[in-house]
Amino acid sequence: MKRTSQAGFSIVELVVAITLFAVAIPAIAGLISVLTQMNDRTSDTVAINSIAENKVEGLRSKGFNGVPVGTTVFTNELPSYLPAPKTATYTVSQLSPSVKVVDVTVTTAGREARYRTYIGELGVGQY
Repeated sequence: MKRTSQAGFSIVELVVAITLFAVAIPAIAGLISVLTQMNDRTSDTVAINSIAENKVEGLRSKGFNGVPVGTTVFTNELPSYLPAPKTATYTVSQLSPSVKVVDVTVTTAGREARYRTYIGELGVGQY
C-alpha cells in the first residue's frame, strides 16, 4: 500500500492558533486605544503650555506700564479642540513700585499649566 503525504494542520494546531489570535487581537487593540488616548493628552498638554507661554511673552512685550494690575480671563482665546471644561486667566499684582508679577493659568480637562513672570519698570530682567 502506497502512503501519500498530505499537507495541512491538525485540529490541535488550529485550536491553539485560534486561541492565540483570540487573546492577542484584543490585547493589541487595547494597546492601540491607550496609545491614542496618551497621544491626545500629550497634544492637549503641549497646546496649553504653548498658549500659556505665548500669553506670558505677549504681556512681557507690553511692558510695565502696559499691563494693568488685576485678573483677566482669556478663555475665549483657547482653541475649540481642547476638551471642556477649560479656563484661562492671568493675574497681575504689584510686587514693588517697579516690579509686577504675572501669573498665567490655563486649565483644560484636569490638566493645568501655570507660569509666573516678572515685569520690571526698567525692562525685561531689569528689576
